[in-house]
Amino acid sequence: MPCGSCHGANGRGKSEGGVTPARIDWETLTRNLDDGDRHRPPYTEALLRRAITLGIDSGAKKLQSVMPRYRLRRDDIDDLVAYLKKLGNIEKLAPDIIAAGNIGCITQIASGTATPVLHVVELIDWATGGPCPKPLEKLKDKVHPIQSLMELAGAR
Repeated sequence: MPCGSCHGANGRGKSEGGVTPARIDWETLTRNLDDGDRHRPPYTEALLRRAITLGIDSGAKKLQSVMPRYRLRRDDIDDLVAYLKKLGNIEKLAPDIIAAGNIGCITQIASGTATPVLHVVELIDWATGGPCPKPLEKLKDKVHPIQSLMELAGAR
């Protein structure tokens, strides 16, 4: 989905051509909006599906014409809603690092956070005697890589 090109990988939106897209993280979508110019009730999953497919917001008003309308299969739109529910969680959790096993995911996540994003193979390589990944160098001399990873993961 090309949503990220306007709304950004973190769902915060970025101004372009005089249009500022709405924030689309779940926390923002599911609260009342009253910013003086615009008023709308919270979105539900059903209302969000309607907005994406028909261009009608949670208050039954038409979205701006620059917002595309998408024809999606039900399972695809359910996946999109599930993803939107996760936006913003990284900032709330404030992790030291993020590890993922998919280059596409790493690229997408890294574009929306200042938290270092590593491939799991980098962590495995380090834990088995390879070089310490640059974002973890602060831990390199303190403890064994496995212990460092366990501490980062919050394991006891």
